[in-house]
Amino acid sequence: MQQLRASLLAAVEKQKDRIAGIIDKRHVLIACEQIEANPKLLECSPASIFRAILKAGFYGWVCDGVLGQGYLVPFKNQATLIAGYKGLRDLVRRSGQADTIMECVHEGDTFTFRGLFEEPEHIKGPGDRTAKPVIGAYVIVYYFASKTKKCFWWPVETIIAHRNRYSIGWKKKGGPNAVDHPWHEKNGAFPVMCMKTILRAVINRGEAPVSLEDRRLVHAPDEEEESEIVDVKAAAPSALLSDEPIVPVMSEGKSEQSAETPPDQPTPQQDPLAAEEFQRQSDATEREYMTEIIPKIRLDADAKQVCDAVLARKDLTKDAMDRIMAAAKKQVRDAKGKRGSRSNNGKSLPGVE
Repeated sequence: MQQLRASLLAAVEKQKDRIAGIIDKRHVLIACEQIEANPKLLECSPASIFRAILKAGFYGWVCDGVLGQGYLVPFKNQATLIAGYKGLRDLVRRSGQADTIMECVHEGDTFTFRGLFEEPEHIKGPGDRTAKPVIGAYVIVYYFASKTKKCFWWPVETIIAHRNRYSIGWKKKGGPNAVDHPWHEKNGAFPVMCMKTILRAVINRGEAPVSLEDRRLVHAPDEEEESEIVDVKAAAPSALLSDEPIVPVMSEGKSEQSAETPPDQPTPQQDPLAAEEFQRQSDATEREYMTEIIPKIRLDADAKQVCDAVLARKDLTKDAMDRIMAAAKKQVRDAKGKRGSRSNNGKSLPGVE
């Protein structure tokens, strides 16, 4: 650890003129505290650790494992930066198109979800709420241009189901007795994991805008969800990385991505891991549409709005788009049938099954 700390500090000193105002020795020392808490980071190359710290500096984040801005995470002997729940919110704000508010709802709170386009009623209960179980989490996205908002609510059962399906860290180390794991319901970090998960899902489905470059931080691998390694250079200003490397370049086993291949449309033959992640993201987005949005459709205009939004998305496969749009149209037919039955004193109207 001492050798790594000395190597990182020496790199800062050597490159101080080029990285002035981005990071300094303080950032390295703070990051080293997180590295000591996660021994697997010591197995990562110093080059990848330094680049991850530098990338955090571009965003004004500190990798301390406390503030929730950004974290250093080991993945295949390479350190990468992932955004915490505050970092994700910062990425949305940096888009210049929207801002977000997110909260956890605990037992003892008064909460009423009023629908996708309405702000919920949330009255926080008395006392130490954080000591009480979480019953759900929500994110409100405020859109600057249209001056509208959307609210997304996940009950804790949905969050736990997402954890059980996608959290590799939980599958490996979790369980009823793993209270020290951040995904455990009795762990103090569980509310943060809930908020990060729902906000990441909202970003993934395109409801919270994030620039293409910043989406690399949203999809970066962390100890909970495995995906492709993030190329730290991709989000760094070329003026800092075009000359000599900041630290000795070490092979990461990946070739440069072709400029002709859009980074958000992975080719399975070229990058099977990215293609697998895209399919997983599509499945998650489809599931959210089917469970959260489709059941709320009542009118033809609602279905048309959903279909238009689905066609504009880039995180859904064609098959998933077709299924969602078919479900939206069916929901309208079912809603019309129910209204017709009520208006006819419980008798079905002609032509309505």
